[in-house]
Amino acid sequence: MTARAAEHGSEPSAASVPLARAPGYWATAEYHASIVAFLQRTDPAKYGEASAAPKKGVGMRHGGAAAARSTPAQAATLALAADAVQRAAMAIANASPGGLLPAESDATTYAATHPKNVWALEGRMRAEYREVELPLVGLTFRVKQRHWSHDQEGSAHGIELHSTGGLCWDGAVVLADFLTHPPAVIAAHSPVLARALGCGGWSWEGRTVVEVGCGAAPLPSFAAALCGARSVLATDGSAFCTQIAAGNAEHFARDHPVGLGGVIVCAVRVCELLWGHGDEARVLAQHGMPPAVDVVLCADGLYVLGNKGAWSALLRTLRALTGARGFALLTYTERGAGKQFAEFLTRARAAGFAACEVAGHLLHACSRQGSAARLEQHVGDTRLFCLSPTEPPPEIAVTALGARQ
Repeated sequence: MTARAAEHGSEPSAASVPLARAPGYWATAEYHASIVAFLQRTDPAKYGEASAAPKKGVGMRHGGAAAARSTPAQAATLALAADAVQRAAMAIANASPGGLLPAESDATTYAATHPKNVWALEGRMRAEYREVELPLVGLTFRVKQRHWSHDQEGSAHGIELHSTGGLCWDGAVVLADFLTHPPAVIAAHSPVLARALGCGGWSWEGRTVVEVGCGAAPLPSFAAALCGARSVLATDGSAFCTQIAAGNAEHFARDHPVGLGGVIVCAVRVCELLWGHGDEARVLAQHGMPPAVDVVLCADGLYVLGNKGAWSALLRTLRALTGARGFALLTYTERGAGKQFAEFLTRARAAGFAACEVAGHLLHACSRQGSAARLEQHVGDTRLFCLSPTEPPPEIAVTALGARQ
């Protein structure tokens, strides 16, 4: 038991144990130097790389060499960030008994996977590429992504300022991984197919696949192609995203000419498609596909709390694309819109879909909050659902979801 804990007659939790530093340490140049090192280690693209460890007691703002490999812009950003972190630590320490900083409030101790490490999250989001492992088939993908801050005019190209379209999100990894399960496992989640075929009669051979809201990284589309789908089309509403996605598709074709079990991998085509506009059949016809397909994919397409119109538009598009014996697979990551997503599932059932959630033990590690493989450590689990049509599209029910996007 620590001396301070003994004074209060109880053992504090590990998270609340004050760090063993002398009062006032948090205002020193030495602590500032440790913050600088932490930031550069966590996000070198934003803050620059340290060419050498700073001398003890000498921080960047005091003439240290920690930022020697930073550009002027990186050095300025680093100085502002380090000062802000230090001021926050000083404020917390000054308000604490004895002027000691609780361990959970010292950012320099955060691991990259710590849910409070927003600097590591930003670093992962700013990375030019994300490497993804699909352990069921022993493959690793390297997909290009583009954080909006790489281009200050990103929003003019259709990339929202919170980077929703430019990144390879965890939901895409979870969905792509699920597609590599044996076909019977996938078909078992469609009540229509499970009853009609007993699951074992379904395979990827000859299947047509459309991904909606693929963003810059159509990883689920790549997985479907690897599994042997006959035709795969990845779509997004942003021309800027589809441009990056097309580049990823070219690299995928070059790196993976042969798929699982020796199948010839079809070309993953990429095009624009806006949800709920009613032109799904036209877009598919332009690429030689039938008006309704076998499998529709949507990874992390449901995330905006205040835009129910987009969710309704997505449901209309899913219903238009899904054939009578097809199904849609979509992932949802819990970011605080749980009630809204429950409403989406209710409306999906009203629109003629049967909804079946995939058991968590079948999902990639990225589905679980806090997993080291995750892009976002701080948000809730990623869930996967299969939506299967149970009857012809009820136009009234679908229209009632609203036309605003």
